[in-house]
Amino acid sequence: MSKYPKRRNGKFYSGFHLPHIIVEEEKVVWIRITSSITAMGMSAFKKRYFPDYECKIPTKEYWEELKKKYGYNK
Repeated sequence: MSKYPKRRNGKFYSGFHLPHIIVEEEKVVWIRITSSITAMGMSAFKKRYFPDYECKIPTKEYWEELKKKYGYNK
């Protein structure tokens, strides 16, 4: 498995299991995390799946805004 996101049909896919939105232009990955234990492991996720990106964890309200802005349908 590649560590870098793949583009298919104009969308990026990474094989990463948590809900996330990749903003390629800004090199940012927004990851929806609801568990503090999972949040503590973010550095490991970042190193494995998104080594060249900045990972951010949005609030529930901001996650809804991001979904609308970037067309997230999952």
